[in-house]
Amino acid sequence: MPQETTENERNLAATGAVAEALTYAQKKHRPMQSAHEGYAVTLEELGKAWDAIRANDLEKARRYMARVSAMGLRFLVDVTKPIGMETGETK
Repeated sequence: MPQETTENERNLAATGAVAEALTYAQKKHRPMQSAHEGYAVTLEELGKAWDAIRANDLEKARRYMARVSAMGLRFLVDVTKPIGMETGETK
């Protein structure tokens, strides 16, 4: 009988997928130049995830949701000041 994965193992797999999507995006695309661009890119990926969800393609939805999460991280890295330094302000 297969052993169930723990919550920690699922968390590690999910964060690994997000890290992979983030690394890929950083290699392929220039940094986000504004909050508006960050919102637009994130919204585009979210729309693709929604399309996959409506098609009941959970594997594709999983990949797109990892990209949505990665774009959130890119927003934090590219558009906002480092965490702990004047939070709430943008470049």
